[in-house]
Amino acid sequence: MLENIAPAFVRQAVCAGKHVACSIFQLLKSPKLNHNRALKLQCARRGSIRMVEASSQIETNGANFDKRYRATQITVISAILVTTGILIVSLTTPGIFSGTDSPDPTLAIALRISIAMFAIGIIVFRRVRLQPARLRDIYGIQGMTGLLGSLQTTTVILAALCEAIALMGFGLAYYAGDLLSVRFASIIALALLAFYTYPRRPVWQRIVEYVQQT
Repeated sequence: MLENIAPAFVRQAVCAGKHVACSIFQLLKSPKLNHNRALKLQCARRGSIRMVEASSQIETNGANFDKRYRATQITVISAILVTTGILIVSLTTPGIFSGTDSPDPTLAIALRISIAMFAIGIIVFRRVRLQPARLRDIYGIQGMTGLLGSLQTTTVILAALCEAIALMGFGLAYYAGDLLSVRFASIIALALLAFYTYPRRPVWQRIVEYVQQT
């Protein structure tokens, strides 16, 4: 009797195993599972695409940053060299600044006032252009390109204003024979170029990080 029961028990176990295997196979083939699996694959692909796009954007911003910073740096260095040349000329060859026979004192006073106004204007202009609220608005509207463009434009304008101070001093000395004016104007322009206008990479980086965080 036991010999008859054992084969029957084995057959039932085999049938149950086949039934479980068929059920698992049907579940794996079900459209719902395939749909979920497809969604997971799609999400993974989108995530990888976003990571690639973010990495590409970071590389683009870094290259744009370096390009604009180097161009701005070269512009300011050129202005420093020209202003230094004017100062050296005024120190080594004072004979060229003999002045005219009858200089107009009104014009000389106007040039001196202009030099002072330009120096004050440079300080005010920089503070206005680099206000955090203004930079945040530029970044929000134009993105990183607009922000870097604003920093570059501001620095170039400041360098041009500093150069104008040195040139006005040169013109005043050449017109009125006032060597003190050209030397004083050149020193002021050099100080503003070196300590107030020259683009410093850590400062630009802090501005970019601050704007991105806010």
